[in-house]
Amino acid sequence: DPIDNRWWVDADKPWLFLAWCLEAGEYLQNPSPSFVSRIPISADGSNNGLQCYSLLMRDEVGGAATNCIPSDQPADIYQMVADETTQLLKQEVERKGDNAEIAECWLRVAGGALPRKATKRVVMTEPYSSTMYSRQHYVSEWYWDQVRGASVGNAPFPPQQTYSACWWLAEKISEALSNTVTASSVAMAWMRELCDIASSQGVHLRWTTPSGLKVRQHYCKSTSRTVEINANRKVKIYLRDTTDLVDPSRSANGFCPNFIHSLDAAAATMTVNAAVDAGITDLMFIHDSFGCHAAYAPTLGVLLRATYADIFSRHLLDDLRAEVGRLLAPGTELPNTPACGKLNPRDLLSSPYFFA
Repeated sequence: DPIDNRWWVDADKPWLFLAWCLEAGEYLQNPSPSFVSRIPISADGSNNGLQCYSLLMRDEVGGAATNCIPSDQPADIYQMVADETTQLLKQEVERKGDNAEIAECWLRVAGGALPRKATKRVVMTEPYSSTMYSRQHYVSEWYWDQVRGASVGNAPFPPQQTYSACWWLAEKISEALSNTVTASSVAMAWMRELCDIASSQGVHLRWTTPSGLKVRQHYCKSTSRTVEINANRKVKIYLRDTTDLVDPSRSANGFCPNFIHSLDAAAATMTVNAAVDAGITDLMFIHDSFGCHAAYAPTLGVLLRATYADIFSRHLLDDLRAEVGRLLAPGTELPNTPACGKLNPRDLLSSPYFFA
C-alpha cells in the first residue's frame, strides 16, 4: 500500500522505484518462471556526443574514455575530466601562479577534489558547440548548489567576484577536457571550416545521414525594424524580416551539433528497424537512452552495438566532405579530412559499457 507506506518516496527516482516495488510484490506473491516483467530497462550512452566524435575520428583515447572499446571496468569521462581539473588547480597553487588564491578556494569548495557533478554539464555539451557563457553558467549552478544555505558573508567568493571565479574554473575544466579528449575539438574545427567555405558562397549546408534522411540547415540573416502605432496610446512593435542569405555565424555554430544529432537520429531509426525485425516492438527512447522490457534487453544491446558499428565503419567525414563539395562552385578547395586514429568501430560489438 504506497499510500500508507511512504518509505518509497525517499528513493532517488521514487516513481520508477514504486513501479518496480509493485511489480516485485506481484511476483513475490505468485513466483513463476513464466512471470513477465513490464518494467522498461534502459541502456544509456557514455556521453553519446563524444562517443560519436571518437568513432568518427577513430580516436583510441576518446574511445577508451567513452567506453567504445572492450574493458573490464566502465570508464567515466566526467570523473576523468574532474580529476584532470583538480590536478590543474593543484598545479596553480603549487607554482603560486596569478590565480593561486582562486584555485585554492575552489579546492576548498570541492573538499579537496572536484566531483564529477562539477564537470558533467560542461563535458556533456562539448560536442554541441557550447559557449564559454553557458559553461560559466553550469559551473555557477554547481557552485551555488555547493554553498546553498551559507550566509553571503561565509560564501567562498564575494558576490562581485563569483562570476569571474566561475568563468575561470570553466576555462580550467575546458582545458582539462582538451587534455583528456582531443579528437572532438579537431573534428569540430574542421567542420566549422567546411561550413565557413559554404557560407562564403551563400550555400546552406545539406547532407545525407546513414539512414538515408536528407538534412538541410537553413540559418538566414535578418534585419529588425520598429513600427509605431497610435491607438489611444503609442505602441511600439518590433519586427524581424528574414532574408534567404546565409548567416555565417549561426550556420557555423549550428553545424557541429546538427551533424552529431543527425547521426544520433540515424542510429535510433536503424536500431528501431532492427529491433522490430527481431520481434521487439515495445521501445522507449530519450536521446541516447534506449529502453525495452527486461526479457528483450540483451537482444536490444546486441542490435544497438551492431547498428553503431555498421554506421561508423564507414568514413563519414569523407562522405560529408564529398557531399558538401558537390554543393559548391567547381574547383572549390576544401580542407582535407582530419587524420584518423586506429580505433576499430567493430570493437563496439564486444564493449560491455558502450551503452549500459
